[in-house]
Amino acid sequence: MINETLEFYKSKLSRKEALLSKLQAKENNLDYEMAPNETIQLHVLQAEVRMLKEFVEDLGDLA
Repeated sequence: MINETLEFYKSKLSRKEALLSKLQAKENNLDYEMAPNETIQLHVLQAEVRMLKEFVEDLGDLA
C-alpha cells in the first residue's frame, strides 16, 4: 500500500518538476517576458515541488 502511494507521488513529482523546468527556462529567456500569471504559477509550482519532495522523502522512510 505505501509503495503504491510512494510511486504515485514520485510520478506526480516528476511531472511537476518537468513543468517547473519549462517555466524556469521561460523565465531565464531574455527574449521572453513572463506574464504575471506565469510568474505566479512558477512560484506556486516551486512551492509544490519542495513540498512534494519532502513528502516523498518522508513516505520513503516509512516504506
